[in-house]
Amino acid sequence: MSRMYRQPVRFKDTLARAACVPCRKRKSKCDGGRPNCKICTDRYKDCQYDVELGQTRRQALSRELAASKHVLNLLREGGVMRCRALLLALRAHDTLEEAVEHVSKGQRKSENIEGEKFGQSSE
Repeated sequence: MSRMYRQPVRFKDTLARAACVPCRKRKSKCDGGRPNCKICTDRYKDCQYDVELGQTRRQALSRELAASKHVLNLLREGGVMRCRALLLALRAHDTLEEAVEHVSKGQRKSENIEGEKFGQSSE
């Protein structure tokens, strides 16, 4: 007669897509809990993330690189006024993406105004 043995059920640690800043500095296993991970909560530490929820660090860095390349192209191709507007937006906003979005919105508005001046439709 053969006996049937049950394998113990193992629960894998859930992997966080990105660790919080304090856990990365300590090289600790972060559970990725938001707004505070368990380790930071247990240690009464301020828990901060530098990536969006559900995003890996690599994805965040790729997005930031793409935004930087976009800004570089805007600086290369833009006129003096557009470059000045971009510089002011970069100083005024926290992220590169916010600054680019701000300048792009301003550019679309000025194109619509110029189109209306010359009797063109903005649609």
